[in-house]
Amino acid sequence: MKFKSVNGRLILTEMEKSSPGAKIPRWRGRLRGAWLVKVGDVEVKSVLDVTKTLARLVSNKCTNCILLFAHPEIKHGLTNKGIPQVNLDQLNPRLMLHEHLDSLNLPATPIVASRKCDIRFDGHVFNFISLAMKLTRGKLLKTDDWDIWQRSEWTQLEQYEKQGMFGTPTRVDSAGAVFNLVWTYVIKELDKRKKARCTCDGSTRAGQVRVLDYTYANCVDHTSSRLFYAIVAAENLIVFGADVSNAFGEAPPPKQGFFIRPDKAFHEWWASKGRPPIKQGQVIPILAAMQGHPEAPRLWEKHADAILRECGLTPTIHEPCLYSGLVQGERVLFKRQVDDFAVGVAAERTANILFDMIDDKLTFPLKRMGLVDMFNGFDIQQTRDWVKLSVKTYIERISAKHLATWMTVKDMPDRPTPLPAKPSFMKNFLSAVGDPD
Repeated sequence: MKFKSVNGRLILTEMEKSSPGAKIPRWRGRLRGAWLVKVGDVEVKSVLDVTKTLARLVSNKCTNCILLFAHPEIKHGLTNKGIPQVNLDQLNPRLMLHEHLDSLNLPATPIVASRKCDIRFDGHVFNFISLAMKLTRGKLLKTDDWDIWQRSEWTQLEQYEKQGMFGTPTRVDSAGAVFNLVWTYVIKELDKRKKARCTCDGSTRAGQVRVLDYTYANCVDHTSSRLFYAIVAAENLIVFGADVSNAFGEAPPPKQGFFIRPDKAFHEWWASKGRPPIKQGQVIPILAAMQGHPEAPRLWEKHADAILRECGLTPTIHEPCLYSGLVQGERVLFKRQVDDFAVGVAAERTANILFDMIDDKLTFPLKRMGLVDMFNGFDIQQTRDWVKLSVKTYIERISAKHLATWMTVKDMPDRPTPLPAKPSFMKNFLSAVGDPD
């Protein structure tokens, strides 16, 4: 091992070829740049300290000892010249640094065209479509079960109206913020229910969006979600689920007043109510938070958090989507994933009491899902001895759609990770000089 002394610390810079240290897997990415803290139980600050300590161990006929290395508390990822750097063992730059990869004769990586979601005008409305959601109103109009889909459209608009979403049709000048309605048509995985979802297109391409407040909304991350189920298992609790109908519509409106252009679906629903037709050029004022507006997620989060706090639940400090508290003296763990709720309790009765408390503060009662077996794409298997998380259903459904369309096995070549350890590659990679700009 080769060291250099920096501020009283021995920094590892190199391993001698063919030495035991050079055989440590991925030592360049894991140990290079670390400082040697201890040899055995002895702190060392110089090469002389290391030499004396090792000599004493040899004289005592010790056959092994532990070397303690540590990295700096903060790793900024920059060279001394301020240039960003990467660790060889942590990235696979197969799609960059082409000039250094040509000599390795690696198999070419196929370039797959990007397939983004799109908004398409079909069936006299705007439809949100993607690789997984291909249904449009134009296609559904030609099916035998169109009446079911239309009832779903009207149900969605009825819910909005009961939440006080729509104002009286009016006219606005060119400075008004007017957005298009966008429809999504899906068949729900859990109950095979046909659902039409209506949102506004709050993007810059569709209206004069002006964000006048915070838009960030918390979402429980993967680690915290697993922690929730781990604690549930450790405390021998049971998880029950619930879903909020038209969650964003429960929240107050954004600071920016805005309007929507009524489309064919809206006109048909409006006429079914026996109301006078909406005149050409009139728009509908929106009086509550509507999904699609940039501020809506944040408004719903604040509204939901206030409701849960009123029910006696307290969020954790570092994960605001996880709550705990007591409901009638019973321990409750609660997870909020946008409009999906999961509650860990000792008995279903406690969960129902909490859901009743939440129902009192919503326009529509919660959709109670019973014992959770699927939540946010995860398969949840609850037993008396353990709780198992998997994504079997998600992978099977997503893979089937991709394999049936654009993705084939030949598009997935083996990609070695970490990067090749050939000396010529490492030499070229580590000595590469980037563009001065």
